[in-house]
Amino acid sequence: MEEVKDVELSRSLSFWALLAAGVGDIVGSSIFFYSGYVLHIAGPAAVLAYLLVGLFGLGIALISAEIASMPKVRKTSGAIYSFTKEGLGGFWAMSVGLMRVMGYTIGGAAVAIAMATFVKQAVLIGIFNMTVPPHFVVALAAAVLGAWVLLNVIGVKPTATTEMIFVAFKVSVILLFAAVVVALVTMQPPSNLLAHFSPFAPNGFSGFMSAAVIAFFAYTGFNTVAVFTAEAKKPERDVPRGIYGSQITAMAIYVGVLVVLLLARGWYRYGRTTTAFISALSAVNAPTLVKLLVIPAALLASAGVTLLWVASSSRTIYQMSKDGFLPSQFSKLNSRRAPWVATLLAAFLMAIAFITPSFIYLASLATFGFIYSYLFVGPSLLSLKKRGYRGQFRAPFYPVLEVVMFALTLLFIASFQLTVLEEGAAALALIGIAYALYRSKVPETADVPQEEDEAGTPAQP
Repeated sequence: MEEVKDVELSRSLSFWALLAAGVGDIVGSSIFFYSGYVLHIAGPAAVLAYLLVGLFGLGIALISAEIASMPKVRKTSGAIYSFTKEGLGGFWAMSVGLMRVMGYTIGGAAVAIAMATFVKQAVLIGIFNMTVPPHFVVALAAAVLGAWVLLNVIGVKPTATTEMIFVAFKVSVILLFAAVVVALVTMQPPSNLLAHFSPFAPNGFSGFMSAAVIAFFAYTGFNTVAVFTAEAKKPERDVPRGIYGSQITAMAIYVGVLVVLLLARGWYRYGRTTTAFISALSAVNAPTLVKLLVIPAALLASAGVTLLWVASSSRTIYQMSKDGFLPSQFSKLNSRRAPWVATLLAAFLMAIAFITPSFIYLASLATFGFIYSYLFVGPSLLSLKKRGYRGQFRAPFYPVLEVVMFALTLLFIASFQLTVLEEGAAALALIGIAYALYRSKVPETADVPQEEDEAGTPAQP
């Protein structure tokens, strides 16, 4: 493959492409495949779980938006990793970067497996009554991964265009689903609807927290926008808007969909189904055409998330390589200015995760990696502002928001199951060993000189 040297990533992404990346990453397989499952484990309290976790994500998004709008940071493509490098440096940056890569690759595998499982159960068995080979799920997930690796190697513009098409279609189907259900539900007696929301939390706090973990996994995509900072046409304006705009949009969609599902039928009737949308439409006797549209929308949602997480993990690997935290080979670009070596590494790591074809297990590990990285967003902004950095966007309630988000992140980490915490701690221990062996080649402290503003004058505290 032809390589180019001493060039940067291509700046070709508009605001709408960035917003589509964020919304497309957040509103993915979870909303189609696991909305019914979260109602099953948490009851109507799942709505509250998604609302509260969404507000938490919005807090992290606002802080991230301010850091991303700082002049030096917006030249990078590492998102939270780059935030931590500029604010804290050293081991913290390396640990956040590798935990984000772990989250993207394991999470991408989880989404691909969920999509392949849906094809097997809902399409091949449910519709065509076919006998499916035992390794079909992993084979289909691997095929999708291979296609997205090729698209990412071709370049960011076709990747973004593909994602915008996916997002437009699946959001249109979700809005149609909601409109049809609400319209048909209004024809039913109101007394029947009240039973759908009772009891509010049938499985208590444990059920609520289980739904919250899945909600965390669903909401992780807002920082995907920051991964493409170095490829945005106007990063100082569009990246902050894309970060918090995608989170607000996705939060409204998730909460709205859960309410619509409860309007259609009682929470206790969804069970562990991965076809909650179709079940809800059947309960209100919706037209068959609407049900048929759900299938391609769900598949495109999953495919789009996998596509974005290949891109996000490869950009994080690329930026870590440029910064000296990973070997320089991973920062190589091809003639289309795409990080092809980093993309191949991301795909390899994702393929390894296929060995454990369990969505919930993989999603829990990925969520731990993402939430660990959130610990450092607030402290990074506090450090950067103390040292003179200023962004064009300002997060509200400084410094209270940063402190509250840090404390809430610790609380959420403590709520994980012991096995996930043990495996997360083991991953951090391995990163610590790698850092100790590699530390002579990586930055020890954050490089945070006073940055110049757009007019060329140093920012003032």
